Amino acid sequence: FLMKQLILAVTVLSIGLTLRTSTANAQTMFNPFYAAPTGSGAPAVFIAGQFGRGINNESGKNNFVGGKITVALPMVSLWAEGGPVFADGSSDVTLGAGLALNLIQVPAAPVKLTLQTGVGWLEDGGFTLLKVPVGLALQGNIPSPGADVTPWIMPRVGILRGSGGGSSNTEAGIGVSAGIGFTLPGGFGLDAAVDWESIDGANPLLAGVGFHYKFGLPSPMP
Repeated sequence: FLMKQLILAVTVLSIGLTLRTSTANAQTMFNPFYAAPTGSGAPAVFIAGQFGRGINNESGKNNFVGGKITVALPMVSLWAEGGPVFADGSSDVTLGAGLALNLIQVPAAPVKLTLQTGVGWLEDGGFTLLKVPVGLALQGNIPSPGADVTPWIMPRVGILRGSGGGSSNTEAGIGVSAGIGFTLPGGFGLDAAVDWESIDGANPLLAGVGFHYKFGLPSPMP
């Protein structure tokens, strides 16, 4: 059953990435690391637009504008995202992709624990950044007649690798992100998140907002 879910997710992601004009990779730079939705309900796809910005000086105060597609299945979710980062009158494209896996879900309680990871990529003038975060997300689900409300918090560890000019450097660090999502019965929704990390002696603080549309997929046969 899990293998059928993975095949369905990869198929939908491949279609979505084919429609993009740029190549795709994972968790984008200069945008908060959002917890991907997973659940015990029917499979769903989330199409999202996001805006992220650095808040403090160590973040560079750059702006990110991009899109994201997430395939959310009962036990696993896959996503891909990308968009330009605007800084000092110029822009560079950052790309990302990732995976979320349900670890613990209590049927009687609207909370779950998920393992989330991804890879982010950015290249600027021959200098390449690769970022690999791994987090444990505690996610809630507060259903109501008006909207599904999903608060979450995700501590993480991460690796940042920079290379260019014949040399490279790899640093490890820690971070945490938190946010909340609202999804209306018709499928439209809003998301917001903040993100802090400590890596390579810097402590960037980011904030992000976005919108999404959720639509259902046919359930795979057991």
